[in-house]
Amino acid sequence: MVMTSPLVADWIGKGLSYEVQLEPGSITPLAIPPSGRVQIPGPDYDFKGYEGVLLSFSATFNSALGGISMEAEPPALDWKERYTVNILTARGLTRPANIMYVSIPPVTAAGVFSIFNEADYPWLNWCRLYVFNSDAVNPITCTSYTYMIAMLKQQRPADCCGRIIEELRRIEQLLEGLYPMPPGPPEPITPTPTPEEEADDPISVKDLTIAGYGGGEGVDD
Repeated sequence: MVMTSPLVADWIGKGLSYEVQLEPGSITPLAIPPSGRVQIPGPDYDFKGYEGVLLSFSATFNSALGGISMEAEPPALDWKERYTVNILTARGLTRPANIMYVSIPPVTAAGVFSIFNEADYPWLNWCRLYVFNSDAVNPITCTSYTYMIAMLKQQRPADCCGRIIEELRRIEQLLEGLYPMPPGPPEPITPTPTPEEEADDPISVKDLTIAGYGGGEGVDD
């Protein structure tokens, strides 16, 4: 998987130094409180590199309300609480052909709910990984997790970062397309005054604009 990542292949092609961290399958149970999250592999642990890419990330829970999350920059690439077992199940993402998918009973054993990310997520400077609980009432347990992450340890010219920034923007647009944010309040509509109303108003909108108070730049005397 490392060799198939376009970003890592670019590092290799340029002879740049990089590091890969792999957790093949931690089985230490992690208790997650209601509406809480736990950073992995440990509290306040940041993956750091001039550039980086999350190659894979998965976790198993005793509840379908468990999920995985990533934070990174720039621009801020925050999964928030988009990816839980129950949300992806509701979307029908239960096959490995999807870039993120889940396995639930009866495919898994009773009470075992798994979520998998198999897509590359590039980042700059730092990255954080979490498992979280979307249940606001009950605690849950993350029974295992795995990840693979590559980090560039050798700085290269700033103009070479354009490609990764473009990729980050592409991924943000993809996420926004899959999980659009709810629309904000509508913009207020300013009614257009009638000729009669303008005639009654001793100071018109045009007069205010020329004086520099109508949202445009003022005109010097």
